[in-house]
Amino acid sequence: MKIQILLVSLMLCAVSTMVGAQDAPKDSGEPPFHFDCSGKADGNYPDPAKPDHYVACVAQTYAYEMPCALGHGGKRLYYVPDSGPDPAKSRCDYPEVVGIHDADDGK
Repeated sequence: MKIQILLVSLMLCAVSTMVGAQDAPKDSGEPPFHFDCSGKADGNYPDPAKPDHYVACVAQTYAYEMPCALGHGGKRLYYVPDSGPDPAKSRCDYPEVVGIHDADDGK
C-alpha cells in the first residue's frame, strides 16, 4: 500500500514537472537535467549538481529531479546523501545537519 502511494505521488510530481518543463523557456541558461537510473534500485539519490535537490529513480529508467522543501522560516533544506535510496528513510534537512557550510538560507 505504501509503495503504491509513493508511486502515485512520484507520478503526480513527475507530471507536474513535465508540464512545467513544457512551459519553461527553451533557453533557460541551465544545462538540461540528466541522471542515469540504469541498474539503480527505485528510490531517491543525491542530485549531483544541486545539493538542495534529489533524484527520484522509477523503474530503473526514469529520473525525476525533485527539490527539497523549505524548512521553518523559509530556510533552505538539503538532501542527506546517505539517507536513500529507500524513500521511507531518505530526507532533506538543515545545512548544519547535512554538513553544508556557507549555505544560502533561502530568504
